[in-house]
Amino acid sequence: MNAIAASVGRIHLRSTTREWLVFAAFFLLFGSYQVYFFHNRHVRVDQRERDRLSDQCSMVSTNMARQFSSINAVLAGLVKEVPAWRAQSGGYTLAAQHLMALNNAMPGVLTFLVFDANGTVLASDKPELVGQNFAERDYFQAVQKNPNPDTLYVRPPFTSKLGNFTMNLVRMVPDSSGQFDGMVVAGLDAEEFRVLLHSVLYRPDTRASLVHGDGVPFLMAPNSKYIGGVNLVQPGSFFARHLQTEREANVFTGQLAFDGDERLIAMRTIHPKALAMDKPMVVAVDRPLRAIFASWERDAQHAASMFGALTLAAGLGLWWRQRSAKGPQRASAATHARSAAHT
Repeated sequence: MNAIAASVGRIHLRSTTREWLVFAAFFLLFGSYQVYFFHNRHVRVDQRERDRLSDQCSMVSTNMARQFSSINAVLAGLVKEVPAWRAQSGGYTLAAQHLMALNNAMPGVLTFLVFDANGTVLASDKPELVGQNFAERDYFQAVQKNPNPDTLYVRPPFTSKLGNFTMNLVRMVPDSSGQFDGMVVAGLDAEEFRVLLHSVLYRPDTRASLVHGDGVPFLMAPNSKYIGGVNLVQPGSFFARHLQTEREANVFTGQLAFDGDERLIAMRTIHPKALAMDKPMVVAVDRPLRAIFASWERDAQHAASMFGALTLAAGLGLWWRQRSAKGPQRASAATHARSAAHT
């Protein structure tokens, strides 16, 4: 009787073990498929956002390059006209009228200025600036110390005499021997360029920035409390990493240097060779990682919960079925034993 019971027990053990192995194999394969599916979906979401952020950067870069090219052409034209204005009586009055017409025709420019070699404003579309001296300003000294008639000087953002946050594009005025003899300046209208940045904000959580090559932020859209007084040339910052690669475009993931927020950020350098800019501009468009992957994370958590519930329910069902089947099997073994004993 004991031998028969032992034999039945071994058969039952093999059967239950085989069922649990099949159960484990099925749910392992099913779980692996779920992991594979959501991993691929994560990769697709990541690549889609990288491509989109890069495209938005490219749009800003192309537009900025065109605007800088137009302003540079105007400045180059002004450089050629300066000698004629100097030579004629009332020439600077004519120059002021011309600058006012240019300002009205170019919404991206806040003001135009013509300087002599000592830093005094000879003509401007803003009459209140004429006669004032700005020789101590960075944008004047940078050209005076390193004069080059072929360079478009792109100077860092600053607050102007009239209280406007701006940045200057500058061309040197050479004398007859090619030496420094003043300069012409176009002060950029920050609000006009902010419109450009707002045009690439395809989601409410998207942010676009325009930064001078020295690391000084010029614009951010939407406005941020972190922009003022920040220099982005810090070890390990996105800006520093982008410049170190010497590539025109990059996409990074990590924490922003000034607020610690985890973001995916695309960056592109604006530095057309034809303009001979002394400093580049860098445009960046970014989104928070938590927003990019919010839908993916929600679906992944739901799928994991469903998988866990299904696994638990199936496991309990199998255990209950095996437990329920164990009693009849023991009774059958006992019946066989009694029959064998009477034989």
